[in-house]
Amino acid sequence: MSEIVFQTSIKFDLNKSNFNSIIKAVKVPKFNGPNKYLDAHNWIKKNIEGPYYFNSYQNLVYHTGKEGEEKSLEENFPDCIKLLFNKYSYDSIDNNFFKSSYRPYILVKSSSQDFIQALELDITHDYKKGNVILIEDHAVTFRRVRAKDAYYREEIYIPRDRKNFFQLEQLRSKKLIHENALVFQKYSNNKNRSHIDFIDPRSFQNYESTRSKPLWSFIRNMLDYFNSIGIEAYQYNGIFNKKNTQNYNVDLSTLEFEILDKRMNKAEDFPAKLITNTSKANSKLILLDYTKDGIENIGKKDKYPEYKKDFKISHVLNVNSNNSDSSDYFNYNITADDLVPKIEIIKTQLFLKEILFGSRSTSYLPLLEKARSFKYIYKNVILEFKNDEIEIQPLLESDELDILLGAYVDFVGFNVKSIPKDRAFLINTNTNTLIMISPLKKKFLYPDKTNDFLIREEDRNINEWKIEGKEEFNQYLDNNLGESFSFEDLLKHKTQIYEILNIKKSTSLQKIYNIPGKKKGLGLHQGIWFDKENMEYFSGLKHAMNIKQSKSHKLRRIDVLSGVFDEEKFFSLMNVDFIRSSGSPILPYPFGLINIFLSEREI
Repeated sequence: MSEIVFQTSIKFDLNKSNFNSIIKAVKVPKFNGPNKYLDAHNWIKKNIEGPYYFNSYQNLVYHTGKEGEEKSLEENFPDCIKLLFNKYSYDSIDNNFFKSSYRPYILVKSSSQDFIQALELDITHDYKKGNVILIEDHAVTFRRVRAKDAYYREEIYIPRDRKNFFQLEQLRSKKLIHENALVFQKYSNNKNRSHIDFIDPRSFQNYESTRSKPLWSFIRNMLDYFNSIGIEAYQYNGIFNKKNTQNYNVDLSTLEFEILDKRMNKAEDFPAKLITNTSKANSKLILLDYTKDGIENIGKKDKYPEYKKDFKISHVLNVNSNNSDSSDYFNYNITADDLVPKIEIIKTQLFLKEILFGSRSTSYLPLLEKARSFKYIYKNVILEFKNDEIEIQPLLESDELDILLGAYVDFVGFNVKSIPKDRAFLINTNTNTLIMISPLKKKFLYPDKTNDFLIREEDRNINEWKIEGKEEFNQYLDNNLGESFSFEDLLKHKTQIYEILNIKKSTSLQKIYNIPGKKKGLGLHQGIWFDKENMEYFSGLKHAMNIKQSKSHKLRRIDVLSGVFDEEKFFSLMNVDFIRSSGSPILPYPFGLINIFLSEREI
């Protein structure tokens, strides 16, 4: 199965471009101290009118004004393009854009008069692919405050109306507007992280309030803008093939563990029939009924760190689903049905920890001979299969460090002292094979569903909905619906219609009228997909989309630093069900073992 997959990335053909606008660059004074970037931006805002891009490494600000040295698009590709992204966002009259002088924002939804959710866009250069720009989005929330209460290190925005935002200069709000004027400012912290679903196909309104729709609009508008100023630009895409899956699992029939009830409130019985409690087993399942925040809110000590030290192999099950801020926090109910999937995940975790920490042989793992072919380097540690055990040690203490650093320096083209922790490596010194896997600052996009929703919500004359030979159905339409209505209006009567037409699902009704389904084009949600030409892949979920997709699947690139890439071996090590409960892991499964190890032990 193959799909053309569009992405949040734009490719430029400068040979076919005829860009005549003038871009200038000005040297920015060098600032020191903890606020040096803030000070630099404030200097720019004072001396440069309109949109700009600040290259902090070169200490140059790019802009379209009169001052400075002229820069060509070809010789300064990423910097000039980043400036043009900001200029388009700044100059746009589209209500979906913030007026920001140095960073694009897309307005997504307003949850109230005081809070607005938006996407903050980072524009980066994919230098290994030439003239390609990646667009990474981050959910942010803006809160309405009085100007006098605004945090001085964050930019403020003042609305002309509910959807048009105009930027005011940092740190100068009191000079520009009255201190009691209402402004908007970014509002995010660890407790109040912004979240915007990736896609929600339940309705057009839901779809418009997710990331997918505004990202499609932004990229299309950007392409129109670049083409209008003489720059040839295209949305990046790849041909992805779905990898055949034969998912492997681990056999938990030999697993034994002891249940330790460490709950604060033991009045609520735990349904012990769900699991077998094996006394004195090495592995422990620790029952708790609080989170760290929850227990600290009532002034008591979290004892979980002590339990973890006492037992070599353990896992926690928190049976309290109440909000940690609740005044009645420990008054909770335990539902057996809710615990079943959690317990299955915990059993698998205990099983893998037994293998990792030497109390169970690696022979219990599937695809072991393939897994033994490599050493696995991730997050500054190296994992190796040795005999019947797994050995994990710090990368700095391994013989492979010099090999890895040398190959990475050759790849990036400049000297580095360390390797980014988000890079994963497979190494086989016998065959001189070194494979690097890197997360990319872009995401794939499902096909735009705007037209699908318009078709479903388009009013048609009643005669277009009538079905030849179905008199009872046609009579029902005459009696219960108006002269014109939409397919969505028709579905409001589905109980009666399904019975009359002897159908059971909306898909049957969609086929009769050739109406696109809400989940049409969302097949990329499932399975592992690989673009062989560009050596990029992403790992979806096990089951079809139920209601919505909360997060996008991250795209990763495979780079062969030496040797040959074995596609079959690589993806077979991802066809397992015991690392990621919702689907295949995002990396070959030994990397998942590294994550489990690091969550349990400090190294």
